[in-house]
Amino acid sequence: MSSPHAQILLAPWRERDKRNGWWGPGLILFAACLPTLAIWAWASVERAGVAALITAAVLLQLLWSVQIGSLLRQNQPHAARLVPGHQRRLREAAVGQWLLLAAVSALLLGSKFGHTLAWGLGAAGLMLLMAVASRAPLLWWPLALLSGWPGFWTRNELWLALRGTAVAAYQQQPLLLAVVMLTLMASLLCLQMQGGGSGHQKVYDRNARARQARLEGATGRSTLRYQGYIGLALARVFGWPFRAWMRQLIARPDARNLLARAELGFGARSHWTALAFAGVIVLSGTVLLFVLLVSLNGLRLQDILVHAKYGLSIGLTCATVGPAMGWSSALYFSRREQALMMLLPGMPRGAELNRQLARRRLGLAFTCWLLVSALVFTVVLQGDFNDPALAFLLMGMPAGLLLMRNWAAMGPPGAQQPMLLTLLLVPVGGLVCYGALRWLGLPSWLLATGLVALTLLVGAWLWRRLATYPQAFPVGRLS
Repeated sequence: MSSPHAQILLAPWRERDKRNGWWGPGLILFAACLPTLAIWAWASVERAGVAALITAAVLLQLLWSVQIGSLLRQNQPHAARLVPGHQRRLREAAVGQWLLLAAVSALLLGSKFGHTLAWGLGAAGLMLLMAVASRAPLLWWPLALLSGWPGFWTRNELWLALRGTAVAAYQQQPLLLAVVMLTLMASLLCLQMQGGGSGHQKVYDRNARARQARLEGATGRSTLRYQGYIGLALARVFGWPFRAWMRQLIARPDARNLLARAELGFGARSHWTALAFAGVIVLSGTVLLFVLLVSLNGLRLQDILVHAKYGLSIGLTCATVGPAMGWSSALYFSRREQALMMLLPGMPRGAELNRQLARRRLGLAFTCWLLVSALVFTVVLQGDFNDPALAFLLMGMPAGLLLMRNWAAMGPPGAQQPMLLTLLLVPVGGLVCYGALRWLGLPSWLLATGLVALTLLVGAWLWRRLATYPQAFPVGRLS
């Protein structure tokens, strides 16, 4: 495949991190197939087929997000002005794969649900929206607000009128509407590939800074230099609990708080003060959102909790598991500070350091999980121990075991590793447990007992292995 269009389409796969091979996409594919396999094993082949079709359509959208992101990165302002045919080939590659993925999505979903043409238009529109939002990231905020606002899609008069008009036009002239809509959407997609100039340069530089900030943030590094004056001001506000705790510890040096003082060197992002303050902010924002929904939309709080229980269970558990998954990044990028920590008088060494470090981090991880689980169980699930949403909360329990590892041999963390591990643990593992509760009729107390027993057994085995590992600090020195 030596044609220019093939080289353009293969660029994102050639730019991947060669050290990790294909394990990242493979893990995503495996995680996406697990619910289908669980439904096939516990429910019926017919339901598993429907789940497979929906999973394939979602994976096509994910593939498009990768491809359009690569196309926008290749759309460099200088190349668009100076390289003959650069902008035209990018547009042709974008429109070609857009039409292909829309057609495949239409065939997949139409084969089961009918209305093949409507499914194709829907998939094409969703991909166009993703392309526009990828070039203008601020558009994600109103989209997320509208998509998650209860009652908007069923009560908003403007939206209901637009939907009614579109449905009526589709029923009268489906082919004509499809041709007009695809032509219009293709034109809008071509406009995303700009032709150079100062405006193009500003957009490209802004998105490049945003991508670099996301990459460094995912690997545990500071992103303050990308956030401007507003970001620095917010960092000072959100960082005051960490600074207050630092002053408290430094003012009272003691052998008992030696490791607590050493943990200050890992930075504020992974410290318990930052996690506690972030939890207060998230909880306050959630309460404020519920108050607005009840007061402005006239919804009952009970109805909101019933419809949002799965989303809240998954989201809050992921927020609890995420810091544990990302702690390896904070450790890896504070290696120089760890070398200085080992010079402190009385600093534990060898297996003792490994155990004390694991004890502190495990205590933090399990405390966060217990607090979130108690909140969701009592407020959202109303103390119903038989609610299937409990499965997602339970999957956050074994996440802390990943903190007991051979830190001395750890390599550089990948940007997607915390996200993939969180995805595999909570949504995917939770779906498997959900299937066991919903379709197999497994009692909740039996599932909870089994997960607790498994966590304790694996934790005891890992705890014994900590004594055989080299000293944790500085991390990564043996990789």
